[in-house]
Amino acid sequence: MFKVEYKEIVSHLHDIIKGTSFEGHVYVVGGAVRSEIMDHNIKDIDLVVDLPNGGIDFANWLKNSEHVKGSVVVYPTYGTAMFKLKKYPDHDIEVVQTRKEQYKDKNSRNPETSYGTIEEDAMRRDLTINALYYNISTKEYLDVTGKGYQDIFDHLIRVTSNPEIVFHDDALRILRCIRFATRFDYTIDADTMSGMMDNVHRLSTITTERITDEFNKILMSSNAWKGLEMLYNINAFQYIFRSRLEIAGDFVNKDSWSHTNFKRLIYLIKDRCRWVYSEDRHPELYANETAIRLAILFQDTLNSDLKALLYGMRYPKDTIDLVLKLNDAIDFIYNEVKYGDDEKHKIAVRKFEHKFGYPCCCNAMDIVISNCKCEFVDTSERLSIYGYNIAQKYQDVREDIWNRMYFGETMIGYQPPIDGNLIMGVKNIGPGRDVKTYYNLVMEEIYKSEHPTEITREECIEILNKINLENNT
Repeated sequence: MFKVEYKEIVSHLHDIIKGTSFEGHVYVVGGAVRSEIMDHNIKDIDLVVDLPNGGIDFANWLKNSEHVKGSVVVYPTYGTAMFKLKKYPDHDIEVVQTRKEQYKDKNSRNPETSYGTIEEDAMRRDLTINALYYNISTKEYLDVTGKGYQDIFDHLIRVTSNPEIVFHDDALRILRCIRFATRFDYTIDADTMSGMMDNVHRLSTITTERITDEFNKILMSSNAWKGLEMLYNINAFQYIFRSRLEIAGDFVNKDSWSHTNFKRLIYLIKDRCRWVYSEDRHPELYANETAIRLAILFQDTLNSDLKALLYGMRYPKDTIDLVLKLNDAIDFIYNEVKYGDDEKHKIAVRKFEHKFGYPCCCNAMDIVISNCKCEFVDTSERLSIYGYNIAQKYQDVREDIWNRMYFGETMIGYQPPIDGNLIMGVKNIGPGRDVKTYYNLVMEEIYKSEHPTEITREECIEILNKINLENNT
């Protein structure tokens, strides 16, 4: 939501609680306050009420008011509630009481929570920039740690209290620090970084789902390469990929070769970010950007191993399928799509289009182009003339694919007038491997024709009659 709309909602809440027992006790907290100060768009509005059972009591009071759209959803176990204002029905608002946390078991990740003061609520939060409050009634900002405002202006990520305690209590905060530093292009405070490195081993206590969620947010940032580099520097990859560390690739291990390889991946992700944030002509190319960036990271991994790794990390099936398809497409480009104007090149491009479709073709080409540039880049990220020329040749192939798709001459989406039933009928054979062989041989002839998409069913039959498997073998 835009800043203006956010201020209108807060002003409306001010009017709603005026003259009630909640006046002076309701605060906007966390991301909304931070984003307002940073002049960013505001995603969510979170409220805290500094009264015992304040969140639930406030929600129950709202149930009987005229200001709420629909029902107020209460979660008594967690002391939270969700509601929508009738005047602003497009925005969910969450409310909770101020809390303090206590970890009685030093190895537990589940704290005991109870009512706490606003100061105690602030100190249980992860970062100083996320522990800022705005009192809806007094219209005053509250910076309990005394560092939140300044850290925003200094572009600094710092935990709210002793780093050793913060990260020992919940090691996921290590990844959250990196995620916010990546997202905002901030520097991590030296003491905070030291605490992260000392406690990185405790990431092993965090569930796979939570780990992958944070890793994915880092990977999807516009500064993703920065986050990956920080993960590498604190040796966090072994806890992200866990038992499948070797499958993930040698780049996660800190030796001289892998460091060089990791620098290559950093460059590739950086180059991808340039594509994403500079080109908006075809947004469908970025519909599953997660899969594309995973394909960049793991393009040297066998698909069978990669499938096991990504399923183990709990990625959704559609994302995994696209990563594997992109890997196959990249291999196809290197093995068959050579740059040039000869007949062999033309046939290979047609096969590439037909086999992988749009947008996979263009995304795979983008990755290969970045690879070519990266292979010949020096430490100052200047391209050699040789690297530039190779990248440019593949860029020409990409443009050719795009132009022919634009003018309707592409094989993308092409449905050939031949199938297994036709093949079995013409060749008088039953189901089996030969059917696929005949199909592939017919397609090879279609790819070679002057106007492949105009081939008729009768012409396919004619091609079939000319094929002798024994001779072809």
